[in-house]
Amino acid sequence: MSEEKVEVSIDQLVAQAEQLRDYINRLQNMVKELTDSLISVESSKEAINLLTSEGRELLLAMDRKGYVILEGVSVSLGKVLVNLGMNYYVEVEPKVGIEMLNKEEEGIKANIQSLQDELSKSVNAYNEIAGILSQIQQAERQQEEGA
Repeated sequence: MSEEKVEVSIDQLVAQAEQLRDYINRLQNMVKELTDSLISVESSKEAINLLTSEGRELLLAMDRKGYVILEGVSVSLGKVLVNLGMNYYVEVEPKVGIEMLNKEEEGIKANIQSLQDELSKSVNAYNEIAGILSQIQQAERQQEEGA
């Protein structure tokens, strides 16, 4: 088995490192968005479980920041609307809603794992290029000091 030598300019290495850094940032943002989605799915499941027990009185925030809260809101949970995506919803029994959310949760977790695997590979490639560039820099410094 023979090794082939590939010559790459420093500019090409720097450009590749910059592309990898941008790709890593995009992957990290995608993981963050999926993690936020996962938290929302988990919260939705918890809410359905909480509301399926009889006789619950709730505090209901009227806005995201909690400036206005309704106290003692009584909720009877017959059916729930589950988001299918692209602004389509389906009305189902709470148990079916939980099952649908479980499937969504599994899909999100699989996507996160796939992205994290790709992120790990990209970070390793970036670190390898950064190491090569560092070695080149050190060699140039040594040449300057020796001259």
